[in-house]
Amino acid sequence: MYQYLTYSLNKLNRKEELQKFLQEYRTAFPYDYEPFLRSAKYLENSDSTLALKLARQAYNNSFSYPELKFYPSEEWNLEKRAAPIAATAEYSKLLIKFGNYNKAKEILQKTIASNSFVTLPATMMSPFPM
Repeated sequence: MYQYLTYSLNKLNRKEELQKFLQEYRTAFPYDYEPFLRSAKYLENSDSTLALKLARQAYNNSFSYPELKFYPSEEWNLEKRAAPIAATAEYSKLLIKFGNYNKAKEILQKTIASNSFVTLPATMMSPFPM
């Protein structure tokens, strides 16, 4: 619900309501990375300092947030792998904006080292036999 609501409020440029529901979203899911990542993305142009703090929290949460019970295991494995990548991208972008290049490089290297980036042959990407 929060994802759709915050997206709509952002598109409608209803900033006060957006901030209220982003805060509510973070409070409802304090161990998940997504509410903090979404907040950082929506607030980076209006409050960069807060966005940096939220991106750091998203980054920290992305490596160890609890598995959601309603996720099928295959989908969870994809989500668990994608979370640090998305959070690192946003956090490093904001670090660069603030001129903290060494920290940005450090977290990018950590995420790359801890993730199994794999390139598959095109034939393996199809759900149907070739």
